Amino acid sequence: MPSKKQIDIESILIQLTLYKEQLNEINELEDKLNQEKFLINEYLNKTFVLLDNILSKYGKKLSN
Repeated sequence: MPSKKQIDIESILIQLTLYKEQLNEINELEDKLNQEKFLINEYLNKTFVLLDNILSKYGKKLSN
């Protein structure tokens, strides 16, 4: 029969493994979020340029 100390160590190792898996999941989600933020920023920049070009045809400008 394993000692209480051995059981505690095994429990700690299991918890650490679970925490590591959760951290990996968080990092993956963070990477996906950063990719989405980049794509949104690109979309907004292109939209701004398009709108600026359209407005410039009518004598107005968004950019300085």
